[in-house]
Amino acid sequence: MTNEITLTKADFAQKLRTTLGAKYRDTDSSFLMFVSGIIYWLTEKVSEPNASVMISGFGKFKNSYKRERIGRDLLTGGKMMISARNVVTFNSGPSLYRKIRNKKPKKISSVSQQKKQSVD
Repeated sequence: MTNEITLTKADFAQKLRTTLGAKYRDTDSSFLMFVSGIIYWLTEKVSEPNASVMISGFGKFKNSYKRERIGRDLLTGGKMMISARNVVTFNSGPSLYRKIRNKKPKKISSVSQQKKQSVD
């Protein structure tokens, strides 16, 4: 099971504001403009052909071209052509990679362990 979080620009701006310790409520719009500007700039740069954008300590976004190829239709199992297209990939930087690799998996809660033991 994955732990998926959906974060809006406004949520991101608010978390950024509180992380940086900005105290005034009116700075929310400033942080929202800042986050929107970064996302707009990143989108514009990565959408250029064969472009890559590296954010130091975080990772690299890369726009790659995938040529047309033969694939399989999942419904019928037959062959089909998959059209050529541009795709964006992300490779984590060393800092982010190390942080993810050093995370320990969550332990099973004691309630779950007790239920398992009672079944045995």
